Amino acid sequence: MPTLLPDQIDYPHLLQQFLESLPHAAFICSADGTILYANSEAQTTFGHVPNWFCDRSLSIFFLPEDTEIFCRNLLRLAWNKGAVNEEAMLLRRNGTRFMAMIHLRKYDHEAQPLLLLHVQDIDRQKQMENVLQELGYQDLLRVANGVGHEIRNPLLIIGGYLRKMYASCKATDEDDASYRCIVDNLRKIENIVRKIEFFTHPPKPALNSTSTEQVVEASVASLAREMRAAEVRCSIDVEPMQLLMDQGLITKVVCILLENALEILPRGGEIRVTGHCRSSWYVFSVQDNGPGIPEEHLPSIFHPFFSTKPQGAGIDLAILKRIIDNHDGQAHVLSKPGQGARFDIFLPLERRRSIRLTSIEPDQQSASAQP
Repeated sequence: MPTLLPDQIDYPHLLQQFLESLPHAAFICSADGTILYANSEAQTTFGHVPNWFCDRSLSIFFLPEDTEIFCRNLLRLAWNKGAVNEEAMLLRRNGTRFMAMIHLRKYDHEAQPLLLLHVQDIDRQKQMENVLQELGYQDLLRVANGVGHEIRNPLLIIGGYLRKMYASCKATDEDDASYRCIVDNLRKIENIVRKIEFFTHPPKPALNSTSTEQVVEASVASLAREMRAAEVRCSIDVEPMQLLMDQGLITKVVCILLENALEILPRGGEIRVTGHCRSSWYVFSVQDNGPGIPEEHLPSIFHPFFSTKPQGAGIDLAILKRIIDNHDGQAHVLSKPGQGARFDIFLPLERRRSIRLTSIEPDQQSASAQP
């Protein structure tokens, strides 16, 4: 197949094809926020056919109180810094509101600079979080803590007597197999109890300047043997940076995501671990090419004791969420059945300014082209 030269590639057409492949609403906008193109998912999210959006301002998505300052600040931040990610309450065609994650990125097209807008509907996720809080999240922690404490003591007694009995008897081969099976399952229960205790009493992060590369390399190295055994390939692309975080806890987070991917990947699967700056965040991402996650399970994926796996306890991703919350970060998942899954961990580079209350001044070097 002949190689295409750069001047033979139809970049605008490729960009449109890429936006159409996204599972969420996506738009191409001019520098002042005028919408030039909307993908087909925009209709699913907002209720308007794609052509309706053209030549309209993206401020039509926002609440009236956010159109003057917040919307304009998003445009200026994307223009000045190259990209911005923010949560916002947006409007659908029928007037209903929904919570969304907005990803706005500058795209330097040769004809004119453009902005790429990606809108992820996270309304169901936020609703589930609110329901958990209303039901008494602290009560859940107290119950989990009590269960962990009540199970641990009997486990220690059972394990001690079992080992004593086994050592004092003449065991057959069948007895040996039964003993190993019992011990293995006791260890599994002990491991679940330890996770419950960690979930109910997570250590306070000891924030230190830590290399992002070291975190990822240590995580991948700890699971290298399991990856080789499963013939799973793992690629790494991490932007080196010193970030204020607890190295041990964030390494644990990446390990949880790697273990989660390994459990569902078929032999010969692929995992990709990346780390890059996005606006005011540093984002660790772990992506696999496994079976994906059903859409109805996504809002509950970080909830304690929720699992899509028959043997899963549903505690690992809940632990991850608590660690990231304690780092003032965010955890998100993107997935479609049959297309794998990607978990994004957002850690703050610094405390963000309030961009809803104070206008941000445009970059003086290119102020004439900005909104």
